[in-house]
Amino acid sequence: MKKRMPIFFFILILGLLSFGQTTKKNKNELQEKKIILQTEEEYRKAKVDNNVQKMDAILAEDYKGINQFGVTTNKSQAKANWVSRKATLTLDTLSVTLKSDTSAIATGLQTEDNVPMHFEHGFIKRDGKWLIVSVVQKMVEYKGTRGIGKYHITGQLRGADGMAVSLIKNNPQNGSLVNLNAAIVKDGTFTMEGEAVEYPQRVFLTTPGKRERTTFFLENSEIMITGNMDSLLKVKVTGSKTQDEYLASLTAIDAFRGKFESISKEMQSAMQNKDTVRMVQIKKDADSIMSNVNATQKEFVKNHPHSYACPIILQGLLNSTDLSEFESLVNSLDPDVARTPEVIFLKKRISEKKVVEIGQKAPDFTLNDVNGVPVTLSSKVGAKLLLIDFWAAWCAPCRKENPNIVKVYNEFKSKGFDILGVSLDRNKEDWIQAIAKDNLTWTQVSDLLYWNSASAKLYLVTSIPANFLLDKNGIIIAKNIRGEALATKVRELLK
Repeated sequence: MKKRMPIFFFILILGLLSFGQTTKKNKNELQEKKIILQTEEEYRKAKVDNNVQKMDAILAEDYKGINQFGVTTNKSQAKANWVSRKATLTLDTLSVTLKSDTSAIATGLQTEDNVPMHFEHGFIKRDGKWLIVSVVQKMVEYKGTRGIGKYHITGQLRGADGMAVSLIKNNPQNGSLVNLNAAIVKDGTFTMEGEAVEYPQRVFLTTPGKRERTTFFLENSEIMITGNMDSLLKVKVTGSKTQDEYLASLTAIDAFRGKFESISKEMQSAMQNKDTVRMVQIKKDADSIMSNVNATQKEFVKNHPHSYACPIILQGLLNSTDLSEFESLVNSLDPDVARTPEVIFLKKRISEKKVVEIGQKAPDFTLNDVNGVPVTLSSKVGAKLLLIDFWAAWCAPCRKENPNIVKVYNEFKSKGFDILGVSLDRNKEDWIQAIAKDNLTWTQVSDLLYWNSASAKLYLVTSIPANFLLDKNGIIIAKNIRGEALATKVRELLK
């Protein structure tokens, strides 16, 4: 899902748009900015509470803000930035300094989603509008713990004259974007310099209007980026030891890429010819190759526990590795690496996954059915077998799997097999039409919150179709079984 700039930046820009020239006016406007930023906290609380009326009241006065790419955002767009996002912001401190008639610096401390961060925003005034030209945010818990000196990036990008480039990272704790730096390309080159990062971290370089981006590990060193703006994915990054380690891990699996490409072509041919036997065999071959890829990546982590590239590699292994083995890999990391937010996040996911592992009692939840009647999971437990099926009308793989689930249900429903369908839809009419069209005659529930579905988050569902098979006591005995494997498992258990 596409990430957007937080509304915080737009509100801050709005405050800076009215900077004046006199000392008295500047003092008044500084006070206004503080009020605006305090109002922003109220806005986010209203968003968390889904209080639409309060949101509208807070943003009753229309405004326009300019982001660091020179793109204008109005209040309706700003509101949309927080749709489907549960977030809180507290502005702990704020200081705005006018460096000149055309430049300003805003610094302070904010807490977003319980994560304290220092921020420093640089502004310039151009054509009567204040533009963000640099944005730096740093997590407080890492201040002064690691790192000496600064990072310095030199870029040579052909075809990029006059364009803005931004250095951005993902906050692993809440998925938000953190802007680290920005620059304008002049004569094909740009430079970025920033305070020491506390540990090597994965960042990406992006520019407005381009879907591609350059991803690399930022650390306190002289880093060179060379390439063409039209192919950011192919630019060369040198000077980062962690980047070199990560590239080495990718080189180790290069041998499997050709095999995947060959199998992909074979699968397309088999699908066109409707050769189901061949499709099953190709799927097995693909699974075998992926198993080898995962084994190679695990070996890299075991042999490089000190590398800050390991958390990123482990993120890719999270959903394809036995949980106990995965936990062992995470626990094998060097203590310094283990203190990073990325590893802290992985440990949190391990704890969450343990709750819905095979052998655990399925967490209870309550959702409304198509008639608005609340249905509790525990009320459905008691049949010999209960399948919790996560799906959605908009999900093509789900719709393709539905005929198989219908077949299994019709064959075993009289023998103690039941299903609770949990939809990740957001449009009730589409949901109901899909139920009718696919002949899904078992109980269906949904909160119509798409990926923000509380039950999906509870069961750590990140892709669909997904399912959990429960015994008569509500214990999870199997997960994500589809196709013929579902019928075989149900038949075996009911026998």
